[in-house]
Parts: sequence; structure tokens; C-alpha cells
Amino acid sequence: METVANRLLQWLENLEAAIDELLRVHSRIWMWNQPGSALAVITSTPFGWEDLDAAGRNLQSRLLAEYSRWAELAMAVIAGSAESIVRDLATAQEDIRELIDQSNQTYYEDIGQARQGLQERLTEVRRVLTPLQLARSGAPLLIPDTNALLYEPRLEDWEFDDLPSFEIVLLPTVLAEIDDLKVNYRRDAVREKAERIVRQVKGYRTRGQLVDGVPLRKGRSTIRAVAVEPSRHTALSWLSWDSPDDRILSAVLEIMRASPGQAVALVTRDINLQNKADFARIPYLEPPDIAIGA
Repeated sequence: METVANRLLQWLENLEAAIDELLRVHSRIWMWNQPGSALAVITSTPFGWEDLDAAGRNLQSRLLAEYSRWAELAMAVIAGSAESIVRDLATAQEDIRELIDQSNQTYYEDIGQARQGLQERLTEVRRVLTPLQLARSGAPLLIPDTNALLYEPRLEDWEFDDLPSFEIVLLPTVLAEIDDLKVNYRRDAVREKAERIVRQVKGYRTRGQLVDGVPLRKGRSTIRAVAVEPSRHTALSWLSWDSPDDRILSAVLEIMRASPGQAVALVTRDINLQNKADFARIPYLEPPDIAIGA
């Protein structure tokens, strides 16, 4: 599994290739405000973008949507960093967005300069994000939703082929939902599973401070409960505060922000939540299928 910072930088590489294609293949700059021209007016720059052809507009539309998602996630991950870092990333992001949008005048005299400007802004973005990439530490963090815990509550037996070791992180949002299910859910089987999970969590506290992490399976897994609640300040704009699934995704983002040098993944079988995680570029796993009697 890739770290949060690695995933952002790899996504940026894909965007870079597409933005460069937009500039190189479809974009043109012209000197629209030439001295003596009937159109001449006083402006800060005489250069402007020509209208894109149909293929260029289609690429531009896709890029604006995807770049906005990338930029919002990157800002969410560095929220809480030094003000200068947040400001530098925001400035570089806005300059890149203008190279995609092409709706204003430009200081670039030709496409060669525009492509060079893109590289300079991408270098600035990487300068901000690369230290997060280099700060890799700790096992992957797996964050189960309620669905995953109910599906397979035998957390000591959880294992994944590509993860020799990992830490399960319990969100307060999920624990509160489990606590409610053990009392109020109409089906006995669900109430019993929820009660079992509550007993297990209480039992884990006998192994040490659960907030610091305690062992599940020696050499393979640990478990930790966190007091991380979703934040409106760092939540993605398209997530709804009234949706339990969206609040879980927002809480996962908080974990990602706090641990950019670690791999972080949601664990869920909920297809709608998986789709939203895909859209947010948050990795996810399904809980393991453990044989009966294992």
C-alpha cells in the first residue's frame, strides 16, 4: 500500500501529463492588445489565450474536475501545517489551475513559456509534498466502518495478503454506532455481534492503553482507538455533514492528514461508501473472509 503522500504525488504525475498535453497540443497564445490596434486598451499584459478546439475543451473540462479533486485533497492533507507551507501550496495550485482554465489574460508570451511555468509550479508543489513522502513511518493504518466490524468481528484473525503487519484504527463515530446497535437494532443477530464487539474493545483495554495501541496478533496486528472526529475545516466540499458515510470519510481524511507518511485505507463492504472513497482517491479494502471455526 502506498503512503498518503505517495498517492498524491503519483496522481499529480498523471495530471501533469494531461495538462502538458492540453498546452502542447490544443492551446495557443496570441498578442491581442497590440499597440495601435483598434482593440488596444490599457492592461497589465497584452497576451491572451485563444479559444480551444472541441477536443481541447473536452480535455480541459475533465482536467478542471480532476484537478479540483486533487487540489482539495492535497490541501486537506497539509491543513494544520505551517502557514507558509499552506500559502505556498495554495499559490502554486492556483497558478496551475489558471493554466488549465485559460479564461483570463496571461503573462506567458507563448506556449513554451507556459509549459515552463507549469513545470516551475509543479516543482513548488512537490517541494511542499515530498517531505511528507519521506517521513514514512509505521505500519499501514486500516480504518473499519461499522459494516466491516459486524461482518467479521474476529479482529485478531484479520489478515491481508499484501500486508504483513498493520494497525486497526477505531473511530469514535463507528464505536458510537456499534454501541447504539447493541441496544436498539431490531435483529437479534446484529445486536449480539455489536455486543460482542463492545466486549472485545473493553477487553483490549486490559492489554494496555488503547489510545496508544495494543497488540492483537503478535507480529502482525495492533489496534488503537482514536478521538478523531471529522472536521468541517478539512472536509472535502462535496461530502455531506448529515451523511454517516461522509462523516466516516471525513474522519479518514483526518487520519490521513495526521499520518501522511503512512499508508491509510478504509475497510468496508458498503458499495456506496467504496464508490465515494474511489471518488475521493481514498484507498479501501474489504474485511477478510475468515473460515468458520478459524
